[in-house]
Amino acid sequence: MNEDKKKITQEFFRKLYSQENIPEDITKQYLEKAGLTKITDTTRIMLERIMTMEITEAIKRQKNNNTPGPDGLPAELYKNLQESLGSSLLEVYNNALLRAKLLKTWTEAHITLIPKEDRSPTDKNITIKC
Repeated sequence: MNEDKKKITQEFFRKLYSQENIPEDITKQYLEKAGLTKITDTTRIMLERIMTMEITEAIKRQKNNNTPGPDGLPAELYKNLQESLGSSLLEVYNNALLRAKLLKTWTEAHITLIPKEDRSPTDKNITIKC
């Protein structure tokens, strides 16, 4: 009896994991009947791989005399080394996207309160710089 169960189980899993070519229309019908929620276009775009052009544009938009993160590296550094850093940044960002995990430092910010010149430091006279 145990041998019969073993054979039945083996056959079941062999068929389950065999590489059968299922026609695309049958797959689509199954997915439509499954009632799965479709993701929005915005979500779909956000889940796509990051492109080199996006990194280039983001670096260009950085303000000079500003450090975009707690590492203290100024925007000018990224702008001047863009060609040599681009592929490394692309790999890091796409790995973060793929794993859905951000580096801890990406969630940190340094906020500096800068009093406006010749004014008392009240909440109305302070510029916030991140």
